[in-house]
Amino acid sequence: MKEKGTGDAAGEGRADAAGAGELTRTLVVGATGMLARLVRALAEEGDDVTVLARRACTGGGQVQSLTVDYRNTEALEPALKRAGLFDRMVAWIHSDAPEASETIRRHVLGDVLHVLGSAATDPGLPAHIPAAGEPREVILGFVRDGGHFRWLTDAEISTGVLAALRSGEPRSVVGRVMPWSDRPR
Repeated sequence: MKEKGTGDAAGEGRADAAGAGELTRTLVVGATGMLARLVRALAEEGDDVTVLARRACTGGGQVQSLTVDYRNTEALEPALKRAGLFDRMVAWIHSDAPEASETIRRHVLGDVLHVLGSAATDPGLPAHIPAAGEPREVILGFVRDGGHFRWLTDAEISTGVLAALRSGEPRSVVGRVMPWSDRPR
């Protein structure tokens, strides 16, 4: 992966919805683990992908690394300004950094897809379906494997998140989240 240092000027390299042959600039937050296959798939499809992570990522082609900890808001904003604007974003952002999502979203022109754990569907919490204009959500659930239930593999997560990104639905679920009592422990 190329390191995003000084970055593009705002808007350079951005896809124009009407422009044939231009790249879609996709920002993926939290992509060094379970979403790594998603990054490769998006790059193979022709996206100009930037991975926002605490450590520089390795890779090649149309994948850049924007090395910054999203919990460090003083460093996050200037790094994003240097990187320019993005057409869309897929983000796995932990709940201990609530301001990170809003900070990053200011640098995204279009679709925002938040990746959430199954706890987002906890029946003890109020149900939430994103309204128009809010970030879309993809919930990571679990699957039945033989006679037991297990969490999703990284491959299943990346495949499901890519399907959710393509679907345009306000909320998608990868695997299943109900009945709640079936969750792996």
